[in-house]
Amino acid sequence: MKFLPFVLLALTATAFAEDGFVPMFNGRDLTGWVNANCAPETWGVKDGVVTCTGQPTGALRTERQYENFIMEAEWRHLTSGGNSGVFIWGTPIAAPGVPFLRGIEVQVLDHGYAEQYEKRTGKKSESFTTHGDVFPIHGATMIPLGRSNGRRSFPSEDRSKPSPEWNHYRIVCQSGSIRLLSLIHI
Repeated sequence: MKFLPFVLLALTATAFAEDGFVPMFNGRDLTGWVNANCAPETWGVKDGVVTCTGQPTGALRTERQYENFIMEAEWRHLTSGGNSGVFIWGTPIAAPGVPFLRGIEVQVLDHGYAEQYEKRTGKKSESFTTHGDVFPIHGATMIPLGRSNGRRSFPSEDRSKPSPEWNHYRIVCQSGSIRLLSLIHI
């Protein structure tokens, strides 16, 4: 699996147990974040935006752990076919033998990835979409909500936009349940 460059414009969280907004990204540097299993140059900040080269594959996680929260992020892939994710309730270090954290992934997948799959196989995938699937990785477990294939929850609407357009996710995590709202700005 190859992760291609992408950027996050804003990362915010509102904790249910606390009053108000808790910024996760200060807009200047990666203070409050931990590079998990990546080269130092994999993650950066440019013009107030978190950037990722995608090489090597790994994760960036917050120093602080969150349980019940609402997270908002704006993201886009800089090249067609990009594959990444937002990992919820992830472990602090990578799962054994892989570059990923064990947790629940909210898919950040560009439309070009699905187009490449269709060209290779001659058919559309029934195992993933490019619109924010939610699924467990590397030993995590979950019960899918809504439309699913038994392991992965699929979005109820196709809302994400292809590279290089911006997408907006609102991820609501409360009492062990994850819901994704993919909001489109007009």
